[in-house]
Amino acid sequence: MDRFLRTEALLGTASMEKLKNSRVIVFGVGGVGGYTVEALARSGVGTIDVVDLLKAGRLSAGEITDHFDITAAAISRHLSVLKEADLIEDSRDGKFIFYTLNASVLEEIMLWITELKGE
Repeated sequence: MDRFLRTEALLGTASMEKLKNSRVIVFGVGGVGGYTVEALARSGVGTIDVVDLLKAGRLSAGEITDHFDITAAAISRHLSVLKEADLIEDSRDGKFIFYTLNASVLEEIMLWITELKGE
């Protein structure tokens, strides 16, 4: 893609390919995190998983897209990855798809982290 030519010139072709194939999960999208997600998307990171927006409750794909300066198609791809990872769930209401956090999986992750820390 032409928009990544400067990044590729700086990093080199092999590193750029690694960047395109990379996956980042971002927790804490509010404030600075929103800029982080946009910077990652603009730099060519292949997949960015956005979790924090959904902590307040159910949001439509359009509402999620409104928070970022990337295409709806890119957001849709990231939401699909999160769904495949079982971190979010979706439900259809008419022509809209709404997303919510899968709290049970997140609770398992928190338990695992607590056990890892030895608490």
